[in-house]
Amino acid sequence: MNTKILILMKDEKYSMSLRSFLLTKIEGSEITAVSDIKSLAQLKLSEYSTIIVSSELKEGVWLKALPVIKKVKSFILLGVVEGADVSEGIAIKYGADAFFKLPVNSETLLAAVKNVIDKVNN
Repeated sequence: MNTKILILMKDEKYSMSLRSFLLTKIEGSEITAVSDIKSLAQLKLSEYSTIIVSSELKEGVWLKALPVIKKVKSFILLGVVEGADVSEGIAIKYGADAFFKLPVNSETLLAAVKNVIDKVNN
């Protein structure tokens, strides 16, 4: 069974780098990257086990997109800067399975993604 992961991130270069990294580290994974909510809404989100969301989207957009994001079984929030609408407490309050401030160590993020996938699959 393929693990389907979705990345929602405005920075396409970083998004593609993250996608490539995860593809080499998570066997049998299928990873889709999108850069905006409009593209996200066009996908069949119930097929994905995890979404990685960057708070770099315009201020508050990730919060407004929560009803769409929550169609995915779990999500990880990457905070570019901690502020009024981005903190670990806020992320957990809105259902994030993990929160990291960028930049994040790739192995730390990988461990969190694998942990979330295991939780979803069990």
